Amino acid sequence: EIEGIDQLALENHVKEPVEQLTHEAMSTTGLNADLYAQRLGLVQPSNKQTEHLANTYFSHLSPDTQTVINVLHALNKAVYVISAGNNPAVTLFAQKLKINKQNTFAVDLFFDEDGNYNHFDHQSPMVNAFGKNKVLKEIQKKHPRVIHIGDGINDIETQDHVTRFIGYGGHFFRQSIADQCSIYIKSKSLLPVLPLTLTQAEMVSLNTEHQETVRRATGMLNDHVLMS
Repeated sequence: EIEGIDQLALENHVKEPVEQLTHEAMSTTGLNADLYAQRLGLVQPSNKQTEHLANTYFSHLSPDTQTVINVLHALNKAVYVISAGNNPAVTLFAQKLKINKQNTFAVDLFFDEDGNYNHFDHQSPMVNAFGKNKVLKEIQKKHPRVIHIGDGINDIETQDHVTRFIGYGGHFFRQSIADQCSIYIKSKSLLPVLPLTLTQAEMVSLNTEHQETVRRATGMLNDHVLMS
């Protein structure tokens, strides 16, 4: 329900300029290294703050996220996090969602011996346009069929390179993103991901509880998903 860098900006009293830059990156221009550096230069997060951010992420979890992950894991599907957010926050957050560290891709921050912000990994693909495609290319060596769910410009850049792209606007509805998506979730809940992801055979193979979850998710499609 939150943008991590905006949360850190709020804590460090630079909320407005950082939120403006985040809006620009997510809705209009996409991310680039200069904008990334500009935001971190304003925020100057400490190591302790980034570690705590993992807990804040988890306490603002989009509804039904863990349920969706549990169903996918029950079918032995690999779940990844590909984020332009900061480590250690993103990796710690993913671990809370039972997603392995090796399946998590984010931007490493570096701190001095007192835990003060020093710099970020300028070589990370996520700080530039089309960076997520580079990560996906490596994932597709193991998993040829990939579904990607995302809410910003740097996510939608992947849609021609994955089996299916699903836009998500449950917390930050972005018309510019919705207009470019063939599938766009409007609900805060991530449950609609399931019927948009699973085959009929996979649904039938689930246990009774998970099958009921998928039925509930399917009932949300007409009212909560834009499809073109």
